[in-house]
Amino acid sequence: MKKLIPILLLPLSLSAQTLTPLWTRLEIANGSATPTYTYQTPLLITDAAHNPVICASAYNAGPGKGFLTTKYDQNGTLLWQNLYNPGGNDDIIDAAAAKENNAVYVGGNSRLNSVSGELPGTLVFKYADDGSILWTYNFEGPGIGANYLAELELDAQGNLLVFGTYINLNAARAGLFVSKVSPDGQEIWRNTVIDNQYGFGGTTVKKVGDKWIFWGRNGSSSGNRYLCWQISDDGLSLGSAVSQSDGENGVVLKYHTDQEGNLYASGRIKYRVFKLNTEAALVWDYTQLVTNPPATGVSAEITNITSDSITGAVLIAGVYWADSIGLIPLFSKLDAQGQLVWQQTCSINNYPQSGFESSLWLDETRILFGGGVSRSLDSNYYEMALALVDLNEGFLKGWEIDVEGRRNQIRDLHCDGTFIYVSGNRASDQSSVDQKQILCKFELDAITATSTPQNTTVRAPLKISPNPASFFATIEFPENAVHAQPSVLSVLDAGGRVVSKQAIPGGNRSITYPLHTLPAGAYQVQLQTPGGTLYYGKLIKGN
Repeated sequence: MKKLIPILLLPLSLSAQTLTPLWTRLEIANGSATPTYTYQTPLLITDAAHNPVICASAYNAGPGKGFLTTKYDQNGTLLWQNLYNPGGNDDIIDAAAAKENNAVYVGGNSRLNSVSGELPGTLVFKYADDGSILWTYNFEGPGIGANYLAELELDAQGNLLVFGTYINLNAARAGLFVSKVSPDGQEIWRNTVIDNQYGFGGTTVKKVGDKWIFWGRNGSSSGNRYLCWQISDDGLSLGSAVSQSDGENGVVLKYHTDQEGNLYASGRIKYRVFKLNTEAALVWDYTQLVTNPPATGVSAEITNITSDSITGAVLIAGVYWADSIGLIPLFSKLDAQGQLVWQQTCSINNYPQSGFESSLWLDETRILFGGGVSRSLDSNYYEMALALVDLNEGFLKGWEIDVEGRRNQIRDLHCDGTFIYVSGNRASDQSSVDQKQILCKFELDAITATSTPQNTTVRAPLKISPNPASFFATIEFPENAVHAQPSVLSVLDAGGRVVSKQAIPGGNRSITYPLHTLPAGAYQVQLQTPGGTLYYGKLIKGN
């Protein structure tokens, strides 16, 4: 059911703080004398040694757009930088992933295609620890057409999953593709899906148990439709489903997929979020109306959607129009049924105009949002900004980050357990000619000093397979959860009661858990390490 709720002008929660990084790096490609600047949103990851890596697309007046990858050590010293430009003028990074041995996978779209080099093709390459390229992988087909990367994922065996969109020009139809590539660059399998009536472009991906959930979108003047495609670990298609039209005539801005594979999507112009299940059926639709919208321009917009894997609650970051002020940030919490729980705005250093596009879960209730805060009504002067929000308490505090230039924006956030890295774009004036990529490092404790919980929860879930299960389930522990000393594994029922607790010997990376004594239903699995860190997972016991 759709809920139309008028927005009220809520009191601002004020936060007047400036956060100073441990260090900041501003880089251009290879120190080139020719003006070089980042073109696309810088993606941020860390390798197995916790060295930060920024992946972006850079523009240079000579070679044109290229894949720009920059790696630093933990002290901010530049280790290497590579501007890879295989396809000429249009090479754009879209995804990146890191794995053991400090290798970095980078992928995007290149004009390196079999059709006269004119159509985009999906290109993935692997960097060694020293910045040399170990191999490249190019996805083309089926048929003659253009291919676009959506996401890169790594499985437990270190294989790379490549998700994207292919456009078959002969069939005049767009569909989704996925391929699995071995650590040495060999394609293991590939599969594609196409709908006979609609063409779909890839959006988000989630691993759920022993299968992958891949969502696509078809946009038209009559509305958007969504395709949910389920693929097994060995590449078999498990079926697909197409949603009804969402009724929106415009671009969908943000997507989010929860731990069960459900999709949350937002439309433009409205403060609206709706949920689709893996059968592509509408579960709920939450919409707020701006009471006094401006005559022209954007009156409301969703900038970020995230969800709590334990309770199913949804946290939304967005902006809405307030008379004489402009677009004000708005945080909203919805419960698992799409009902509004609380709503709050914030003002950082008395600048109410700000927006937060990136999010990072720090523990079981607190989320760090990254974006920018505007210092002028013309929006040509803004600085990077962070906002700490509690799932239950709302906005806690925020910071402005003052770096060189007058147009600075956070694009991505990453935490390695001790430090938080922030990446973004910087431009000194209203043009982008001298734009640079930004990397800042902060102590996690400096951000979480407000109402610090006793335990820290890592949001990456435990891997449980099969799930649902009837007799036994294998519970895999993340690499950071493996310690020399014993950990404690607890299983809780839907009411929060502990039904099982056992010690896990130090060094164990997984266990096989028997289910014959448990009634059918949903259970929460918790792993507590010797240091007090909690890891969560959800287990479904079948009949």
